[in-house]
Amino acid sequence: LDFSISVDENKEARQRVAYLVEELFNNTGKIKSGVSDETVELLASVKAKKDGKHFKNVKKEVDALYKTLTDESAAVTKKIASLSPSLSDRVAEFNRREGDRKLC
Repeated sequence: LDFSISVDENKEARQRVAYLVEELFNNTGKIKSGVSDETVELLASVKAKKDGKHFKNVKKEVDALYKTLTDESAAVTKKIASLSPSLSDRVAEFNRREGDRKLC
């Protein structure tokens, strides 16, 4: 009996890419929910306090959160491109559309 374990590198590569794509979608979800929730809270607190300094400070925090999450997404995008060049165009298009959506 042969109990040797064979490694299917193609299958492992697909699984890695699938995990990274899922991670990219999760980061995008965090950007959408986290940043938009923070922005809503910011606007509500500014309405209540009417304090310009407070607004600027909280806006910096929201912008920092957005930058952190987009940097994480960019790192995941680079990993996907290195593992699967055929998906890099699709991922770039996805990121471009999400960036366009932020501008709206």
